Amino acid sequence: MGGEEAIPVAGLDVHTTLNVNIQDVAESSLMKALQQYGAERGCVVVMEVATGEIKAMTNLTRTADMGYAETFNHAVLGKTDPGSVFKLPSMIAMMEEGDLDNKEWVQTGDGIFKIGSSTMEDSNVKHGGHGTITAQEVFEMSSNVGTMKLMLKYFGGKESRYYDYLKKFHLTEPLNFQLKPDVAPTIKQPSQWSKITLPWMSVGYETSITPLQMLTFYNAIANNGVWIQPIIVKQTKIVDDVQEDFKASQVKIDEPICSEKTLMKVRKMLEGVVERGTAKNIKNPLYKIAGKTGTSQKLIGGKYREGMYYTSFIGYFPADAPKYSCVVVIDNPRGVKKEALYAADVSAPVFKEIADKIYACDIQMHRLLDARKYDPRYFATQKHIAHTGDIKAICDEFGIEKQPQEEGWAVIKGDNGSLEFENQLNPKSKVPDLRGMTLRDALYLLENKGFRVNYKGAGKIISQSIPPGSLAVRNRVIGLTLE
Repeated sequence: MGGEEAIPVAGLDVHTTLNVNIQDVAESSLMKALQQYGAERGCVVVMEVATGEIKAMTNLTRTADMGYAETFNHAVLGKTDPGSVFKLPSMIAMMEEGDLDNKEWVQTGDGIFKIGSSTMEDSNVKHGGHGTITAQEVFEMSSNVGTMKLMLKYFGGKESRYYDYLKKFHLTEPLNFQLKPDVAPTIKQPSQWSKITLPWMSVGYETSITPLQMLTFYNAIANNGVWIQPIIVKQTKIVDDVQEDFKASQVKIDEPICSEKTLMKVRKMLEGVVERGTAKNIKNPLYKIAGKTGTSQKLIGGKYREGMYYTSFIGYFPADAPKYSCVVVIDNPRGVKKEALYAADVSAPVFKEIADKIYACDIQMHRLLDARKYDPRYFATQKHIAHTGDIKAICDEFGIEKQPQEEGWAVIKGDNGSLEFENQLNPKSKVPDLRGMTLRDALYLLENKGFRVNYKGAGKIISQSIPPGSLAVRNRVIGLTLE
């Protein structure tokens, strides 16, 4: 007021890679989980696999009033022991160095492994450990003992080779990310290692690395082995004049970080974690998720604290045609049971919730229906069974003159625009042929014969556990599959 008028100057427009819808989903899903577990902090980053563009980044920290706010960028600056998510680079290094096979047997014993005065345990040690399992199962079940024994087999006496692989995987240098400062990972040089560093490092201890750096590595596996630098700003403009194009300067290493053979083996491991392993609770029938859980004890005052955990899940989806990669971190969750604070129950469900919502909104990721299966001509040639009373009622409603002549059950056949009816026998003491029936009709027949029925699927019956014509025995269980 009272001063000279200021002439407006055209400002700098920043064009980010963020997707407002994915950002909203990520933030709300993370907030809900942090509140549920009373965790100290957490972060989520969603990245587009092929481009390295960050579509969502959210960081929340518990405040003095027990709420949560964006006060620190944990994804970019929050270095810590990564835990079992670091088993992925370890497995890849062993595959590249010694051609580790998924089917190789590993003796994990009772789940306890000692080196000198140090002891590492598997999460199921109270249940007697995993015993002898394959390398695939070592990864799926996240066996610390199995990973450490494999690591000593393939890199014992040549520890520097393992470090060379971590360097090749771009895990020893900073990302040179656009948001500054850019934090460098802490990976000790082999000259600084003790006799336990190699096995402990292989399962995610004695290192310090950010969630974004680990996500970038996983993203390379999803991207056919091609490492690409993450970006959050595409370009800056003044009106339509581009001032700086960050896509043009984005680093992309065309040489894959591992062989195609290794890529196939390790992808199988990542999918197995969700299919059968520690994250099987997030498996779903619509699309496949590949990823790895990570639960590490927190290092406080130079000591790892029992019951205080840093949990994470890193993966990508859909697993067979990856479009997005994502990391979820929830730090120091709290609950009644220790086992309920592991990544499988804390971080992995957040990943699935975010992935489900992205999948629902992205029709390009949806599987195409079998066009032939839903073609009316194909439908008309399939076997369909119904009661003649129902068939006649439908025919009367649609003015169809041709109707079944006999009472009971009939097979409906249709081809070239014509209908044919064939009597379906239903012997009193025999199991009828149920294929082509609706569940309602099948239940009517079977329960009248004294059967107990289990079924799965929806639609028409395509198979039955007791063959047609078998003797009908009361109180016997019969299983039906519908499609």
